[in-house]
Order: sequence, then C-alpha cells, then structure tokens
Amino acid sequence: MKLRRKRLQHNGSTEADMRQLIGQLPVPSPWDRAAFVHTVEQLRGRRITLLPVDAALLAGSACGLWLVREHDDVVLYQDGTSRLHADQIILHELGHMLLGHDKNAKTDTAQMVSALTPNLDPATVKAALGRSAYNTTAEHDAEMFASLILSHSPKDRTLADILLGNE
Repeated sequence: MKLRRKRLQHNGSTEADMRQLIGQLPVPSPWDRAAFVHTVEQLRGRRITLLPVDAALLAGSACGLWLVREHDDVVLYQDGTSRLHADQIILHELGHMLLGHDKNAKTDTAQMVSALTPNLDPATVKAALGRSAYNTTAEHDAEMFASLILSHSPKDRTLADILLGNE
C-alpha cells in the first residue's frame, strides 16, 4: 500500500488520544520493524536510517537518539540489546517524529555526533533529540506511543520468545 505524505491528527497526550493517532497508522501484524519504518518514511517524505551504536557510547545520555539531517533522519539505538528493547527504543524515536517533537531538539550537536558516530559527518546533522529522562510531556508521549504500538498485536510475541530473545 502506497501512503501519501500527510500530517497525522494528534490532539493531546492521553492514552485515548494516542490510540486515536495510532489508529491512523497501518501497523503491520505480525509486527515488522522494517515495514513500519517504511510507513513512517512515506508519511513524512524522509528517509530514515536505523543505526545501532555501542551502549557504552549512549550511557548516561539516552537509550536512543534521533538525528535530524537536511534530507533524512538517523535513529541511533543501543546495539546488543534484545529485539524487543530495540523496537521500543526505535518506536520511541519514531513517536517523536510523528508527534512533531523536533521543535524541542538540540541544535548544537557536532561534538556528540562525532563521539557516537565517527562515520557520520557532524556538519550534516541539524538537530538531535534523545531520551534520557521521562519527566517531560514529549518523552512521556513518545514512550506511550512506542508501548501502544508494541502492544497493538501482542499475540505475535509469546512470553517464551521474549524471555529467550527470539522475539
């Protein structure tokens, strides 16, 4: 299904509001991270690159990071974690994108980008938004978005799969 670029309707940060927003999205069932990322790319008209990075580099700052570049976005997420945790981190950052949280992004990012991703030119990064605390409305909303997407089709993941890392 080809999606047209569109602005999603988002009216607030209650669970009901978030479920209404998610209802506008074609969430794949069974869950497929790549397919959902492709959906978000189509909706936003921007390419998204997922880049796992060493957890030690993210320690103390975030589990994930959204880098806004001129023509595309990069989502950094903790390498070596379970697939479920990686999905949660990535969906959190995609939530920031779909909820328009880039207005809160930091624009002084060169030093941070150099440390995290030596192969990425810091000059290409316009802004960054990372999660390190959940005490802001934006962080709460992005985390709720991620959790609700993952719970959208819980039948696709068994407890054994999650505990054994097979999910």
